[in-house]
Amino acid sequence: MVNGFVLFNGLVYPSFKPLVRAEAMVVIGDRVAYVGDETRALRITDALGLEEVDLKGRVVMPGFIDAHAHLDSIGINLATLDLRGIDSIEELKSRLREYVKSVKTRWVMGRGWDQELFRERLAE
Repeated sequence: MVNGFVLFNGLVYPSFKPLVRAEAMVVIGDRVAYVGDETRALRITDALGLEEVDLKGRVVMPGFIDAHAHLDSIGINLATLDLRGIDSIEELKSRLREYVKSVKTRWVMGRGWDQELFRERLAE
């Protein structure tokens, strides 16, 4: 007996671009071995002695990976002066001068600096 199963009697979407629909899906081990016609999938199942899982009309879709993005934070970061990697007050001032030339805003928000790395701080 092979380790695996068939999902049948449902709607299987292996792809959305392009949109592909199928009747069944055969999984062997940790791999999708076949997606397509239910009759053929059940023949494969019988030949290999796989477990049968009746979907009872339910839907199977590809796994989704949650990147867990906070869209509001991304927007704020895109509208903020990135000061990561600077190592002096002079460099901070220089980046600020260049940044204000390229934006039309009354407020400037900066992020990412570490004053502990400033040359002026280290010289103390």
